[in-house]
Amino acid sequence: MKLGIGSLLSRLFHRPDLSRRTMISACWIGALASAVLMFRGIAAFLGYSGERLRTRFRLEPPAAFPFQGPEFWLDRDERGLFAFSDRCPHLGCRPLYRKETEEYVCPCHGSRFRRGGEYLSGPAGKSMQRIFVVRQEDGSLSVDVEREVGEEFRV
Repeated sequence: MKLGIGSLLSRLFHRPDLSRRTMISACWIGALASAVLMFRGIAAFLGYSGERLRTRFRLEPPAAFPFQGPEFWLDRDERGLFAFSDRCPHLGCRPLYRKETEEYVCPCHGSRFRRGGEYLSGPAGKSMQRIFVVRQEDGSLSVDVEREVGEEFRV
């Protein structure tokens, strides 16, 4: 007896109690579930974590730089301390810091940034956004991720 794929599928899915409407409904439910799972996977790949619950953070000055905060990076140079967003300006992915090359590399499309978030190459086309940081009277730092500043801003 010769069995082709068509006859095999016919034997597996031929059930007299399964109506055409039930089969089409099951296909739509499967397609919708697949779309939801695919969207969730893409969102996770891009590093999307939903709306920010907090936009202001207070912390003690770190011992080593660059320092990764919850939504930002802190770094310093000869002119002082500064903060910048931890999101790539291209699609909002979170670049990873490579200590050996002292640069950030975006896992989504390969944009590269110097230490300090300055643009080097890739589709981003611009540096990561600098954000406001201030030293409080008690010596702690306050970072506001919604308040953008220029690249010359230092504490």
